[in-house]
Amino acid sequence: MVTKEDIVATLANLDEKYSAALGSDSPQDATFYAKLALLEYCGWLEETLDDIVRESIKGELETGHFRDFLEQKIIRPTYGFQYGDFVPMLMKAIGIVKVEKLASELNKDEKLDVLKAELGQVKKARNDAAHTWLKGTTHTYQAPSWIISRLNRVYPIMDLINQQVLILKE
Repeated sequence: MVTKEDIVATLANLDEKYSAALGSDSPQDATFYAKLALLEYCGWLEETLDDIVRESIKGELETGHFRDFLEQKIIRPTYGFQYGDFVPMLMKAIGIVKVEKLASELNKDEKLDVLKAELGQVKKARNDAAHTWLKGTTHTYQAPSWIISRLNRVYPIMDLINQQVLILKE
């Protein structure tokens, strides 16, 4: 099940700390909170996509061997949260025909384009954050409130994907 309560609480907490740090004696702390919010959100995205794949076959696999295969050979080696990372993982779990139906459903209201664009923008920001360190230079990151607005844009689409995958399972 796709949930957002925990990530919203985490991001709200980081946003409060970010705002407080802006006016403090250590304004660099605000940068740390912004960077952490971005990385936490990306972790949520990746885990959510993994959970959708798990949910897509829940109750379908009867042996531990195949459940382990799903975890070890399909989910674990898939890093990232881009749509292009997610689709092959989901195809391996539920099949290419069902994934095509899912993509068709998402294309009806251009939700797929929105999702791909959002994930692409966040990935660029994440890569910048993950591959730099704050070495006395000024790095800027969007405020945690920006991350919350992105979450609010992506969550309904992730929830729709989860619902559609469960429908396709029937």
